[in-house]
Amino acid sequence: MGFGNELSGIAASMPMIIGGGSLLAGLVGNSKLAIYFTLGVFLQDKILNTFILKKLIFGNMKGNWKYRPSNIPCEGCGLFADCSLCGKDKLAVKRHIGMPSGHSQTMCFSATFWTMYMLKKHSKSGIIIAIWLLALIIMIDRMRRNCHTMFQVTVGAVIGVALGYSYWLLVEKELLNGNISATLY
Repeated sequence: MGFGNELSGIAASMPMIIGGGSLLAGLVGNSKLAIYFTLGVFLQDKILNTFILKKLIFGNMKGNWKYRPSNIPCEGCGLFADCSLCGKDKLAVKRHIGMPSGHSQTMCFSATFWTMYMLKKHSKSGIIIAIWLLALIIMIDRMRRNCHTMFQVTVGAVIGVALGYSYWLLVEKELLNGNISATLY
């Protein structure tokens, strides 16, 4: 496996790394903010993206724009390979809904949420730039690997930014009102 493939593997697992890392940080670091962030990542990715958007809304619309590109690599586009979908040429033959890109949505949700936090609490522009660079790398990788079209990645990014900002406003309001204490115990 080449270095580029290893980076793509990391990119494919990034939403899971973010969710698991935030949960661990919340539990070990005694941070309710990290726990609420983890809850937000789960809700926007698993409930909104996977179930509501991909299955209920876009899954029932007509048109090829909703599908992933037809030349998806056999190893799949997520963390786990699904080679049962592959033909003899090692390209996926079954079409999956790719609208919107869940990776783009999760990365932009995360980047927006933590950008708002950093601007409010710390104003560390270097960290903010690094967060958005990581999001951009993941989005480019999704297109480079033929997992999504540019349109699917862009729609995922726009939804992620909107959800991240909205969720930050909700969490910030609860923090300011004292409904969420800074620590768990």
